[in-house]
Amino acid sequence: LLYFNPNDNFYVNTNSNNYLRSFGLTNIVRVNKGCEEVLFLVRTYPGHFDLDKPFNILKMVRSLQALENTNWIAYLLNTDVNPLPLSGHIISNIMEKDNRIRIINIAVDHPYEKWTAGYDTTDKALDILRDFDVPWIVITNGDNIYSKRFLNDIPSPFYYDVVITNYWSRYGRPSLNGYPEVNPINMSATVCHRAFFQVGYIDLGGAILSLPRLQREYHRFMKFGAINSQDGYLFMQLIAQGWIVKHVDECLYAHAPNPYTCSALGGVWWNSPNSLSDLGDSCMNGQLAKQHLTVSLPKPVLEISLTGIQIMTLPEPYHSQHQANIMKEQMEFGRETMERRKEHRKTVCRELQKTLWKPNIKDYASYNGDLKVAGLISESDLLNHFWNNGCPEMRRISDPPPEYFAISSRPVKFISK
Repeated sequence: LLYFNPNDNFYVNTNSNNYLRSFGLTNIVRVNKGCEEVLFLVRTYPGHFDLDKPFNILKMVRSLQALENTNWIAYLLNTDVNPLPLSGHIISNIMEKDNRIRIINIAVDHPYEKWTAGYDTTDKALDILRDFDVPWIVITNGDNIYSKRFLNDIPSPFYYDVVITNYWSRYGRPSLNGYPEVNPINMSATVCHRAFFQVGYIDLGGAILSLPRLQREYHRFMKFGAINSQDGYLFMQLIAQGWIVKHVDECLYAHAPNPYTCSALGGVWWNSPNSLSDLGDSCMNGQLAKQHLTVSLPKPVLEISLTGIQIMTLPEPYHSQHQANIMKEQMEFGRETMERRKEHRKTVCRELQKTLWKPNIKDYASYNGDLKVAGLISESDLLNHFWNNGCPEMRRISDPPPEYFAISSRPVKFISK
């Protein structure tokens, strides 16, 4: 197996004295302070248990077992109506030997839906864990992968409320102002995104959150409605409520899938997806890639990027047509997303408004095309526009901070186990 680590070779360490009693739905155990420091709530579904995919639940669990800070526990949470295929699976064997890894059973009565995105089940898990006595929580997915040093810089919970790290991701912003191309074939350097604690520039799995404060203030994802980006808007609310952030300026987390980690895991990056739903399967194993190269029509082209990533792309004009199809779908998705945000966030925004938090009105006006005549609109009118439109995100969609495209200063190293 190949395990992710962006900076150093690492090993799998399963020798831990930490022990967590098994539990059912109603008898969640209280963990003693000074023992486990971090709870990983691993949102998963049967697809993550397909070990033929380069990114899978086994790689994720092994990366947790390799953490240098062994004071953690992990609960696997099924967010799908179909049961996890645990019978005879290697994950079941691992759980028998490593008592830090457990299943949290919550009944799911509906298929996965993109707008809810499993956050309703996540909220139910947080309710069950409301008395859990652990300082920190990481809410992640079952195919994400962590560096062995991910938990090494956890501060005292008395000084910080959240820790964020830089991360690898398939997502990028258009290179309108000289930023690296989002097409990985054109990347001349290894780009690890520098995390910013705001909508669009951090992934939920790369944030270590204060569990006591999260529960005390009763933060829940579905308070923002079925908008697909509940995590980003939760971050906005945490900032507005004064959460103190520590940024660890290292690339310690791989959001799945992404081209860099795909290559390190021996996969081939599919660069011509035809729909948004195809993006999650952008990393193919070698056998599937070989099959596409042999029998698919039109025949894809296999290339090696400047950073050594194996990339498979359709020839023109098919590649451009696929890109156009995704862009059209993304624009439709974006329009519906904004309408949902306006509708679902009105109540939440009014609550946020009561905290006396005010947006930067000058920036808000310049970031929204219909408000560029900011000099002709009073500040009170701009504030009303902000709150009445569901307090929309405060950023330029196509113009991220330059620091977001951070060039990795160390090589990516992997070893086989």
